[in-house]
Amino acid sequence: MKEIIHNYYNLNDKDMNNVVTRVKVLMVNSKQELLLGYSHKTYQFPGGHLEKNESLEECLKREILEETGIKIDTTNIQPFFLIKRYTKDYPNVNENTLYLIYYYVIKMDEKYILENTNYTMDEMDGNFSLVYVNINDIEDLLIESIPYNKVNKVITEEMLLAINEYKKLLL
Repeated sequence: MKEIIHNYYNLNDKDMNNVVTRVKVLMVNSKQELLLGYSHKTYQFPGGHLEKNESLEECLKREILEETGIKIDTTNIQPFFLIKRYTKDYPNVNENTLYLIYYYVIKMDEKYILENTNYTMDEMDGNFSLVYVNINDIEDLLIESIPYNKVNKVITEEMLLAINEYKKLLL
């Protein structure tokens, strides 16, 4: 599994007060379109935070069902990419957080099922929606979205890294 580390403050694991683990999935159909969530003027891959005592695969299964309404089998699925981001004084002063973001690929043509979704209040407040974007158009779409929400710069950077790693798998 490819791993990229962002550590601008030269922190190490003993400096961390907090670890946040997330899973994200590139859901790709046979038309080479990726399914993206869109909320608060931000595009994201389906996924989310690991809950207490939950495995990566259990989290992936739960998050995909919650956000897309699709039930998946995670029996033979492994992450292909990991981003580690060491942050200083975030989200609060004197709180250093290590973010671990595991990326998966699922190839499927099953369409999302809105009736089976279970969005958070934040997602509903942001008018969460799902959209398919051709892999050849996704980079421009993400870059164009950067000015619309302050978090888009970091999220877009991470998504582009994951897309580029996915494209390497296709070669």
